[in-house]
Amino acid sequence: MATAVEFRLEKADSVSQPYMWAVYKTSDSTQLAYSETYTQRQGAINAVYAVKSGQCTYETFQGSDGYWYFHIKGLNHQILARSSYKYTYESGAAAAAKLIKDNAGEAGFYDHAKAA
Repeated sequence: MATAVEFRLEKADSVSQPYMWAVYKTSDSTQLAYSETYTQRQGAINAVYAVKSGQCTYETFQGSDGYWYFHIKGLNHQILARSSYKYTYESGAAAAAKLIKDNAGEAGFYDHAKAA
């Protein structure tokens, strides 16, 4: 049975930090959130599993541009991922964050990055 979201480990554009991960909506492959880049592959994988296991918090906020966004933060308060879109209404950002939160534990994890 497919879940509503999936995690993908991906190759980043940076040579010095070649790994990143993102969360996609499975129904249409829309990217919901993306991570910072990582120097080590295992660091990116660890961050995904922190989100999948619920070891994170979700924060919705209004940016200086007036749009709404969300962050996924680790228990150490560091940002693990940022919303991929700017939302006109807080409810849109909150709904995307909730979709990830409610489905992360059962979500698939796909490795699209080769060891750099």
